[in-house]
Amino acid sequence: MSRLLAMLHTLVILLFMVGIFWWLEIARLNQYSLQLMAILILVYFLIKRINQSRIWQLLPTAMSIEIALTTAGFLLLIGSTGNLSSIFFPLVYVNLFFLVFASHTGTAIFATFGEVLFHFAMASQPTPAEISSLLSLPLFLVMLIFAKHQYQQSNQRKAKLAQEDELLNQEEQEVAVFIQTFLKPKLASLQSLIEKNKARQSAMEVDQIAQELESLENHLAGYLQEHEEVEPNEGEDELQEMRDDV
Repeated sequence: MSRLLAMLHTLVILLFMVGIFWWLEIARLNQYSLQLMAILILVYFLIKRINQSRIWQLLPTAMSIEIALTTAGFLLLIGSTGNLSSIFFPLVYVNLFFLVFASHTGTAIFATFGEVLFHFAMASQPTPAEISSLLSLPLFLVMLIFAKHQYQQSNQRKAKLAQEDELLNQEEQEVAVFIQTFLKPKLASLQSLIEKNKARQSAMEVDQIAQELESLENHLAGYLQEHEEVEPNEGEDELQEMRDDV
């Protein structure tokens, strides 16, 4: 499904490029490029409004028709003001940034080569400097793709660390609940029985202490098996010391 969506997104962007190229090549339509630019801007912000975007969220949404509108707008602006010799030609690098970070990598690659063909086809006699500008687009694209890849890896590491922190907090909460609801009451009960045993030397109470110690040892051993971070010998040593006191 995601691959089909990426292919559809790529096709829409390429169709917009063909449409803008056709518009600029027809002299009767070329003179209305300013009006078309205004329509593209109006439609772009209308879509933003429909999507209930915040007023500061001006960048195109990922995998949406907004990136196709921005690409068409940049091509129309550059193509109608001199193409490769236009003072707005550096905006093509801004458009590449939008393409890479707001669409699939394959879409960005096809769209970039589509832009290169677009500007080359519109240039009647490109100069060596203009050809160098066109050749810089694929190189800039590669840099942006590597930057995007590193950015995604960084986000994945952050998400993994956040998940591990959440699991650690849950384990700490489980340990706290275990200590408060089971371990402390058992230890208090054992301490009370030990004190009584020292005073009365009752065999029955000694048996009760032994049962309580055995129950505590079984529960603690089971808990320590589930939490390998805790040293199991530590709890057993404390229980053995309590037996020796008895």
